[in-house]
Amino acid sequence: MLGITRVGKFVEGSSFLNCRDRGWKGRVVGAWCLSCWQTRRGGQDKHKAPTQPLSHPLSLRKRGPFPTKPTCVGTTGKSKRFLAGLLFSSGIALLAYRSHSLNKSGAVGAIASGTTILGMGGWPWGLSLVYFFVSSSLLSHFRKRDKLRTAADKFSKGSQRDLAQVVANGGGATLMALTYGLTHHHLLQAGFAGTLATATADTWATELGVLSPYQPRLITTGERVPTGTSGGITLPGTTSAALGGLSLGLIFWAVGGFRKSLASLPLIALVSGLAGSFFDSLLGATVQAMYYCPSCDKETERRIHSCGTKTQPLRGISWINNDMVNFLATLFGGFMAMGLQRNTNRAR
Repeated sequence: MLGITRVGKFVEGSSFLNCRDRGWKGRVVGAWCLSCWQTRRGGQDKHKAPTQPLSHPLSLRKRGPFPTKPTCVGTTGKSKRFLAGLLFSSGIALLAYRSHSLNKSGAVGAIASGTTILGMGGWPWGLSLVYFFVSSSLLSHFRKRDKLRTAADKFSKGSQRDLAQVVANGGGATLMALTYGLTHHHLLQAGFAGTLATATADTWATELGVLSPYQPRLITTGERVPTGTSGGITLPGTTSAALGGLSLGLIFWAVGGFRKSLASLPLIALVSGLAGSFFDSLLGATVQAMYYCPSCDKETERRIHSCGTKTQPLRGISWINNDMVNFLATLFGGFMAMGLQRNTNRAR
């Protein structure tokens, strides 16, 4: 009992029970010794409140290693966002499928991408994705007949997007949102805006640039090339790319509440989106796989030309098709945006 008495005095006069660094066994033993010590004292120091009131020798504070109730901070809110993202993206994908903007595989990809982005990033991220998709779909149907007459045989795919195209344009943004949801690193917001700004800029440039009355020039040499040639750029197309990137940055900043910490985001989206679009053209002029149709004597992105003739390899790397070029370009724009945001933060 002498040992209990000494331990009890030590526990009573110290913060032993309040220390998180103690093991649970030590805390239990200390609580039991303190209880025995207070019992032996009998009525001594009745007017002095015990340092650590205990209703039971084995009672522990709630902040100990065994909390009374498990806490899941933010889990409920994130689950609601995922559910909202699933319902919201499913509705949009269904409308896009019925309007022939997506095929079945593209609709599945859009649902997966939209759910992930809204669930991991939040509403500003999800609504920015919606803006990109809606604006791009509208432009794809704008003067569609003129585009078919001008350069339909150049492009590998039509205006109805499949899974590969959804991943190519939205895969980078989805990766940024997923990483942000796991790490909450502030630079990933700029990265997301940069990837989506690049996708918007490139789509706007393609859909409006192909309608230009001026013949495009190859980005590498300045040589005039037929309309729709990969790597060709025009002034209307470049202007459209700049407007697309800037508008995406403005939308993301606006739906996020015009936060001062992200005030530079529209300008960053403009620069990174335009740079990503140029990078897309550079890849298209150098490494993208291009083919030649001997029957029509035309260059195309297709392995089977619109006339039904099997095309011959002309230049580029076989596995780098237009979808791969788009994916690499969006990543380029995203990383550039992160670098610009980092430099902006340092300048402040």
